[in-house]
Formats: sequence, structure tokens, C-alpha cells
Amino acid sequence: MTSSQKLEDETWLLDSGCSNHMTGEKSLLSSIDYSYKSSVRLGDEKRLENVGKGEMQVLTKKGTMKVKNIYYNSNLKQSLLSIDQMLEKNYKLIFEDKMCKIYETLFC
Repeated sequence: MTSSQKLEDETWLLDSGCSNHMTGEKSLLSSIDYSYKSSVRLGDEKRLENVGKGEMQVLTKKGTMKVKNIYYNSNLKQSLLSIDQMLEKNYKLIFEDKMCKIYETLFC
């Protein structure tokens, strides 16, 4: 695997249209619950069967952050990070210079 292939495998697309985080790259998940089964309908009306749900650990300046409820589907070619799901979990997303920075928000 070349370094550009590795970077592509680890790249997440931010999607405002998907309702759940999804990946086909098992190595990105720190744990997977294979007992979880579901299906998702794509924009072209095709259905994909998810074969598990897991979580990913992300290193941040403040420590490790866990992103939970990521559907695992080996047929996906790109990993999708749901903008709606991030906002529901009270993360702040800032888009700038073709990048997205994600911040935890604290409520008093």
C-alpha cells in the first residue's frame, strides 16, 4: 500500500445527507459489535446491509475522543461522517480552507 492509498483509506467524507456515520474500513474502528445488523438506503435507492456497529478513537489536543455508532459495511468505498449526527452530539464544525475542524462544545 502506498502512502497516498493509506491516506485515502483514512479519509472521511463529511456528509450532510447521511443520517449515520459509516465505514467499510474495519481497521479504522477500535471495536465492532457484529451482532448489530441493519440496512441503509442510498440516494440511488440501493440498499446496503450493515454487518456491525463500532466506535473509533481519535487523538485530540485534550486527549482521546470516541466517535460512537459507526456502521460497518465492507462494501463501502468511502467512509462517511454524518454532519447531523455530529451536531446532535453537540460538536461544533467549522469549515475553512477546504478543511473541517471539529470541536467539543461545553455547556454550563
